Amino acid sequence: MKIVIQALILSLFIHILYFLGTFLSGYFQTISYKPDIQNAWQSAHHLQNKVTFGVAISPLSYLLSFLGVTLACGMIIFLYKKLFH
Repeated sequence: MKIVIQALILSLFIHILYFLGTFLSGYFQTISYKPDIQNAWQSAHHLQNKVTFGVAISPLSYLLSFLGVTLACGMIIFLYKKLFH
């Protein structure tokens, strides 16, 4: 049972790092964006009518990702303890 708890904690930590990295990457891209206003007027007729913000992913995929990473972490912890202890 101890391995399962360790695997869950490690999986949670990995997912938090992933989401934090994605958030910070988008934040810094937004902060550093400098639009070219003068040239934007020359190509105004090529603008789209719709705006898309990112991709919508099913919450089920996050659950499956969490369970998959937990399983992988559990196997790694189990093998590490078997081989080195």
